[in-house]
Amino acid sequence: MEVHASQRIRSDKLHPYDARNREVTGGVAHQFVSVMLCLLAGIKALPQEIYEAARIDGASPWKSFIHITLPLIQPTIKVVLLFRTMDAFRIFDLVFMLTRGGPGTITETVSMHNYEVLANYFRVGYASAMSVMILAMALTICLTYILILRTKWEA
Repeated sequence: MEVHASQRIRSDKLHPYDARNREVTGGVAHQFVSVMLCLLAGIKALPQEIYEAARIDGASPWKSFIHITLPLIQPTIKVVLLFRTMDAFRIFDLVFMLTRGGPGTITETVSMHNYEVLANYFRVGYASAMSVMILAMALTICLTYILILRTKWEA
């Protein structure tokens, strides 16, 4: 069934919460696959001998998951968290395609605002300064993650 252009929902006619819900749903659906693939790769890389030893020792599947799987895939979880944080700062395409920051500015992100300043108002210096500030904020948050979630390696 084909939808005519006049029947499509325009972003300025959406209720603000509907627009936000559409963007959140689209973002989750967009990133879910990559997050699950990273976590699955981390789980598949774990040695099976540890699980066999735990099963012989009488550990339940839940105890094996809590005490073996989670600690061993912790570095993978940290990397995925770091990537998702960086993705959150650079989100632009989903917002631009779904709502263009509307209705009003309720779904406008920092990257979207930066684009608006540059494309609509031609304030190149201000947009460049905003880009540097976005980079500084993302770098600060990522370095904080790295310092807080740092794994202490034992020899």
